[in-house]
Amino acid sequence: MAEKRMLMDDSWVKIQKKTFTKWVNMHLQKKGMKIEELESGFESGNNLINLIEILGQVSLGSYNKNPKMRIQKIENVGKALTYIKSTGVRLENMSAEDIVDKNLKLDLGLVWTIIQKFAIADISLEELTAKEALLLWCRRKTEKYDNVDIKNFTSSFQDGLAFNALIHAHKPHLIPYGSLSKENPAVNHETAFNCAEKDLGIPRLLDVEDMEMPDERSVMTYVSLYYHYFASSREQENAARRVGNLVALQRSIEQMQEDYETSAGNLSKWIKEKTVEMDGRDFGNSLDAVQRKTDEFVAYKGTEKPPKNAERLDLETQFTNIGLKLRANNRPAYCPPDGLSVKDINTQWDGLGAAEDKREAALRAELERQQRIAELLKQFCAKADNLDAWAGQKGAYLGKDENIDSVLAAQTALKVLDQHDEEYEGSKKRVAVLHGLGKEIIGLGAADSQEVQDRMDAIDKSWAKLAGDSGAKRGKLNEELAQQQRMEELRKDFAKKATDFNRWVKDTTEEVSGSTFGDSLEAVTNHKSVLDANDAHLTAESKARKDELDGVWNDLMKLGVKDNRYTALTIDDIENNRQSLMGALGKRREAYAAELARQQAMEAKRKEFADAAAKFVAFLEADRATVDGLRGEPAALSANINGHHKGGQAGEGWLAKLEGIDAEVKGMGITENPHTPYSVDVLRSKNRQHNTYIEKYLAELEEERKLKEDFDKRIDALIQWIRATVPKQGEREFDNTLPGAYAKVNAFISYKNTEKAEKFADKKEIESLNNTIAEGLKGSAHARPPFSPSVGVADLQREWDSLEAADKHREDALYAELRRQEKLRDLVSQFDYNEVDLNKWVAQKEKYLTTEEKVDTLSAAHVQRTVLEGFNAELDSAQGRLAALAGLGDAICGDNYKDGDSIKARVGDMRGKFDNLKSLAAKKDEANKREFERFEAKCKEFGDQAQQFVDFVAAARAAVDGLTGEPAELLSAIDAQYKGGADVNAKLVEMEELARQLSSMNITDNKHSKYTLDDLRVRARDLDTYVKGYQSELRDEEDVKRSYDERAQQLAGWVEGVLPYLKEQDYDNTLAGIQAAMLAFEDYTSSQKAKKASDKQYLAGLSAAISSRLAGSKHKRPAFAPARDTAAINALWGDLETAEKVKEAWLKEELARQQQLDTQVRQFDKDKADLLSFADKKDAYFASPEDVTTLTGAQVRMAVLMSNVEEVDSRGADVAALQALCKDIAGNNYKEASRVSDDAAAVKARFGALSTAAEEKRKALTAAKAEEQAKEKLRLDFAIKVRAYADWVRHSISLVNDHHFPAGLDELRTHEVDITANDQDLRSNSERQSSDLAAVDGDIKAKGITDNRHTSYTMADVEQFNGQLNTALGNRRKLYEAALGNAEAHEAKRLEFAAAAKAFVEFVDDKRGQIGAVQGEPQQCIDQVNAIYQEGADVKAQFEGVAGIDAAAKAMGVAGNRHTTLSLPVLANKVDQYNSYVGNALAAHQEDKVMKERAAALDKEWAAKEAFQNKLIEYATVAGGLGLWLEGANDEVSSPVKVNSTEESQAALDKFSKFMAGKGEQAGVLGRLSDMAASLNGEESPAIGDIRSRWDEACEQLDARKGLLEAEHQRQVTNEEVRVEYAGAAKDLDAYIASTKDFVANLSGELEDQLAALEARDQEVNKDGKAKLAAVERVHTKVVERNITDNRHTSLSTDQLRVGWARLQDTLQASKTLLQNEILKKKGSVISEAQLQEFRESFEFFDREKKGSLNTLEFGGVLQSLGVDASEDEVKRIFSEVDGDSDGHVNFEEFVGFMDKRSRDKDTLDEIVKSFKLMAGDKDFITESDMRGLMSDEEVAYLLKNMPDYPTQSGDKGYDYKAWAAKTYGK
Repeated sequence: MAEKRMLMDDSWVKIQKKTFTKWVNMHLQKKGMKIEELESGFESGNNLINLIEILGQVSLGSYNKNPKMRIQKIENVGKALTYIKSTGVRLENMSAEDIVDKNLKLDLGLVWTIIQKFAIADISLEELTAKEALLLWCRRKTEKYDNVDIKNFTSSFQDGLAFNALIHAHKPHLIPYGSLSKENPAVNHETAFNCAEKDLGIPRLLDVEDMEMPDERSVMTYVSLYYHYFASSREQENAARRVGNLVALQRSIEQMQEDYETSAGNLSKWIKEKTVEMDGRDFGNSLDAVQRKTDEFVAYKGTEKPPKNAERLDLETQFTNIGLKLRANNRPAYCPPDGLSVKDINTQWDGLGAAEDKREAALRAELERQQRIAELLKQFCAKADNLDAWAGQKGAYLGKDENIDSVLAAQTALKVLDQHDEEYEGSKKRVAVLHGLGKEIIGLGAADSQEVQDRMDAIDKSWAKLAGDSGAKRGKLNEELAQQQRMEELRKDFAKKATDFNRWVKDTTEEVSGSTFGDSLEAVTNHKSVLDANDAHLTAESKARKDELDGVWNDLMKLGVKDNRYTALTIDDIENNRQSLMGALGKRREAYAAELARQQAMEAKRKEFADAAAKFVAFLEADRATVDGLRGEPAALSANINGHHKGGQAGEGWLAKLEGIDAEVKGMGITENPHTPYSVDVLRSKNRQHNTYIEKYLAELEEERKLKEDFDKRIDALIQWIRATVPKQGEREFDNTLPGAYAKVNAFISYKNTEKAEKFADKKEIESLNNTIAEGLKGSAHARPPFSPSVGVADLQREWDSLEAADKHREDALYAELRRQEKLRDLVSQFDYNEVDLNKWVAQKEKYLTTEEKVDTLSAAHVQRTVLEGFNAELDSAQGRLAALAGLGDAICGDNYKDGDSIKARVGDMRGKFDNLKSLAAKKDEANKREFERFEAKCKEFGDQAQQFVDFVAAARAAVDGLTGEPAELLSAIDAQYKGGADVNAKLVEMEELARQLSSMNITDNKHSKYTLDDLRVRARDLDTYVKGYQSELRDEEDVKRSYDERAQQLAGWVEGVLPYLKEQDYDNTLAGIQAAMLAFEDYTSSQKAKKASDKQYLAGLSAAISSRLAGSKHKRPAFAPARDTAAINALWGDLETAEKVKEAWLKEELARQQQLDTQVRQFDKDKADLLSFADKKDAYFASPEDVTTLTGAQVRMAVLMSNVEEVDSRGADVAALQALCKDIAGNNYKEASRVSDDAAAVKARFGALSTAAEEKRKALTAAKAEEQAKEKLRLDFAIKVRAYADWVRHSISLVNDHHFPAGLDELRTHEVDITANDQDLRSNSERQSSDLAAVDGDIKAKGITDNRHTSYTMADVEQFNGQLNTALGNRRKLYEAALGNAEAHEAKRLEFAAAAKAFVEFVDDKRGQIGAVQGEPQQCIDQVNAIYQEGADVKAQFEGVAGIDAAAKAMGVAGNRHTTLSLPVLANKVDQYNSYVGNALAAHQEDKVMKERAAALDKEWAAKEAFQNKLIEYATVAGGLGLWLEGANDEVSSPVKVNSTEESQAALDKFSKFMAGKGEQAGVLGRLSDMAASLNGEESPAIGDIRSRWDEACEQLDARKGLLEAEHQRQVTNEEVRVEYAGAAKDLDAYIASTKDFVANLSGELEDQLAALEARDQEVNKDGKAKLAAVERVHTKVVERNITDNRHTSLSTDQLRVGWARLQDTLQASKTLLQNEILKKKGSVISEAQLQEFRESFEFFDREKKGSLNTLEFGGVLQSLGVDASEDEVKRIFSEVDGDSDGHVNFEEFVGFMDKRSRDKDTLDEIVKSFKLMAGDKDFITESDMRGLMSDEEVAYLLKNMPDYPTQSGDKGYDYKAWAAKTYGK
């Protein structure tokens, strides 16, 4: 903004001029000097030199203190500027002439530069560091002022508050800051400026009106005065800071003690209150109440107490830190109030721990008592409930009425009552156990004691009532004992015989009904004779049996028997049964006739179907032969085949006819046909196979057609492109520019890399397609003709060859043009550079030649002549550069450069400029000659007048010499003649005026006069003092000689000093270096030497004058012989000029060499950069990975690579040229030849690497191409194979789907071999093909192929085809297996039925035989019959099984059964017969029983019942005993497992084991009960199932109980191990913490030793202590996981230890920090936290690159921002001291160390007193106002509160700082 304002308005100039003038005068006044106007004040250079000497505290040596001539002023100013430059300040666009010429803006710039250098310090190129350092200092000093925000040196100071804030921040009493307002900037400025001037002595560089539009540089200049003033007051501030640090220390110690006492008091109060609470024992008389108290106690220890323990440990840390701080600062030890020391607190803490232990023991004891009561109550209630239940059950039994229907029943009831009485006696023990539990509960003082007593009394009453009820029941049963007896006898014979006849009739009828006739026409015909014989036999036998029964019936009627409880049959029933047998024989005859007619019709239909099937098969074979005979190209041939086949219409017609016949066959139930192997399914399959064959043939023809069309289309397109492209490549038009050539080459490269590469890939694909078609036709199964297209691949190759040739010619032409244009570019670039260089030189020289120098002295004229001579020599030398430029122009134009005319014009222009220089030089020479003529005229005038004066003096002397006479007369005569020298003096005054005029022209040598003014003066003095004698003459001679010697010595010294420079032929071997040397030489010749040449001429004149005077002396003085006479000076001067010529020749030679080298190096660097850029691009290309995913892509990329390789090869010549150029440069002694050589080698290596990289890429692409070719081959291989496989699968599936199976089971089984073989063949073939395809696909996937343009099929399709084939095979197999299974099932079902029927018949016959064979007593026979018969269930079941088989067979469609003649009706008849037979048998045996069996049966029944009842009684007795044991088991498992130690768990295990010892015996009892229950038929009581359930439940509970007890015991064992382990780890850690704390508390010795010991211990703690804590944490995890809540081995908890560990670490860290701080203080550090933060912010602000260090410039800026006022040299000196490792950078630690050392305060009593004294203005007391402004309000308030009063005579209150300091230090 400031710069912008400067451009818009020159008001800044006025402000700066005024400000800078005041600033300059502020410093000049130190020498009593002053300037009025800035632009004229520096004109002579005197004021500038004095200003520099004042600011820099240096002497610039001698200078012209009264310069008259411009050259003298320039010399003075130049001397000052030279010194300024020597300090490292660059003066851009500023010369001594500018200052002498009163250029105000440059004067302002010069003063600003001086201000920056000597007032603001450490400027950078952009003036950032100094400016920002000053700005940062301002910001820091005013940051607490809300209405001041300093961001710049313009607007931020515009309201005046910033100036006031800077003063107020340092001297608050000087500025009424609160009364100032932003709205009154003029008042604000006046206040600040006035205060600064009057109170601070800061000159008023600015006025109020200057701040209306502030000038940045003026404000910075003024603010820098503030900075320097306040920086000088740092000593007082440091004193205040030292006192403040002491105050902070004392306050921190007092605060630490106060904090300790507060914390200790609170903790002591809490401990005492908790100790009283722990002594209480009111827990409440219940388990819940005690548990709550226990939980509260656990919560207290786990949550409330650990924080208090942490507080206790914090107290120890606080106390330790207080002690360390006091010891470190030499303060007396701290003694806390009574009861609050660490020892007191720990004693109270231990007392609390003891009270906790006692409370915990009391709680544990009370909890155990309550738990015991709860356990006893649970057992008591359970046993009481069991007793009540038992009593209720027995009461119900005693009150029940018994149902007595026999003596046995009564006797049984009495025995049951006896058992009850035994159980009752046994139950009294259980009642006694209950009483024992109740007494223990009452004895423990349970709250429920009364309820327990009431329950026991109620049970005693129940047991007394059971005894009375038992006696009453026994009396009633004895009364019902004697009641019942009876018996009767018998009926038998008829029942037995009727039963036998009935059984025979039923059996026979069954056999007749189940008759079969055969399953073929032949078998049915042959069965007729068997049927006739059987009918006759059965008719005869039934008549004979009926006659026998008629006789028995008549005998019964005669005996008068009216009923028979043993049978229900009558004689009428016998007759009816015989008639039913006759009816069954007639039905069997009718069934035979119907079966014979059905068999005859089925045979005729089988033959009809076989004939039609044979004709259809012959038709299919003839149709296929016709299709195979057709020929032609794909389209025509396909049309012929379709026209013939017509979609298979003929075959479908044949199938329709065959299906009609087949439907009739099935309708007749025919399942087999021995006259043909074909079924409708087989014929339909053959027809499908035929259609599939034709469809496949048509598909192959369509594929062939598409491939041929694609080939023709693609080859035609590619040839058309080639023919269109070849003419384009013949184009040779160029625009004669390098960009045009580049564009053409790039376009050609792009064409080769894209368009042509893609077409090349198309060519490869066409060739591949050609091979695919040819191979496909060759491998066709239909004898297809070879592939012969009209345009083939050979034609394509010829066209492609023509394209390659055209491309090559175009490429050669393009690169030839590119090389020509690049050469022209380089020549033009060199031309431009040389032209610019010459133009700069010409412009410089034109400026010199056109500048009019003010030549007002002869020496100035000599200087200008010398400079001009130097220019002319330089112009002659530059002619060679002009010729070189013209030569370049000729070379450029000669190579047909597009802008050749421009080049020629520029050469001509340059020649014109050289001609102009010659013209200007001639004019300048003429002007110089005119000046010399003017000086010559003045010299001649002086010579003439001088001679006249000499003649006059000689005449005067001769006149005096001619006087004679007495002395007095002579004197009078002399006086009269000489007149006091008045005439001579008048003449001499005229000569002095002429001499002054010559001196003003700086003419010291005048060839027109042999006399100098001194000569004339000598002559005048000689004349005047002739009498004075030889002494006066000698004195005059001495003055002249001294003047000569001094000048001669100065000149000789200068020559001798210059000669080494002239002989020196050393520089930095660079163009800039030689140019600088040449400029220095030109400066030497044009300034230094020209001036010294004038001195030499002056010396020569002076020497001649001296010699002349000596030779003419009347005293005969010896000739003048100085140490360095004019001959020596001339000789020395000759050596100088010889050296100059050598130097000049060498400089010109070196300049030419360096210019040539510069041209070569620039050309080298340009070529190198070009080659490296090219190499970078090619490197990037060669190194870039090629994502080749297609063969086309590989071919394209290979073509691109070849193009790039050609480019690299074409640049090989450039690389060789670069190497040659490198060799030339090295041969020309280039300074950085090694760098050039390295670069050339690097380029060569890069290009060598390019070849390697290209070869690697070629290999990679070749491999990729081979890979893609392999991929393409794989794609084609896969496509061909997959198509073949798909066709084969379709064909195979069509064959498989045309399944037909033989009808007969035997044929089907034989057919399985064929199917299996076919399955294996197809699967094997499919597996082989799919495996081949899988292998190819695996190769494809392994190569990352994801596409295949040759086919859309994938392995999923292959798997699908394979799956389809397998599905088809599976379906065929299923169908076959279904057919076979169906046939086998039919056959199996027939066999099953036959076997079942046969088995059934045999079973029934066997049963009948068993029943018929029954012997023994009647009841035994009945029982045996019934056992055998089982109410017909087994026969019925077996019959139903056969019926089920028959139903299943019918459902399956089974027709006929060659394996049996039996049918279900026949078997049903057998069932009926069997049932009748059994009924008859039973009736017969029943009749045999009659009366005698009745009595025996009754006896047997009685015995059985008695035995049964005895078993019931025994069962109940045994069950009662087992029940008691089970109740005991229930008691055992129902009690809770409550143990807290291994001893308790072991005791519980032992008790349980003792009980379990009886389990084996009880298991035997249960087995016995189970055996008994098995014979009681479910009438046992209690039921065996209930007992088993109770037993199983008890066993399960006992097993669980055992596992629980064992697990609990093991848990207690493990818990005990964990407790022990935890206790050990906890005690170890606790002891370690305690020992470490003791170590810290007892540290002594030097602070450094304490810190070293503490750090060593800290490392040990971090290693060993952490390991111990980890051990505790590890075991604590186990404790938590195992829910362990107590530990008799230790009272330590993990929380306590964690807190202890954390506090230990805090203690260690706090102690280390404290010691480190105290050590720092002991070393004298006074850096506060605020200061440290200030240093950090400043450091980071200037560390802009965040590198963590500062260089010298940045370091100086930081010092300024912190208020450290240091000169540049001091900054450098400080930097070298602070930079401990001498790495040229100061890191933050080094910087803080410096600041610590610089501002170190000695924290001793003497130093504190000295600091107070300094603050107090050397008074023995200090006032509040002395402290205000130097210290913070808080610090002042503290001191006012704590310092004792000091009596003073003034009105200000005084404070005795010495007394307070002594008290603070304990003195």
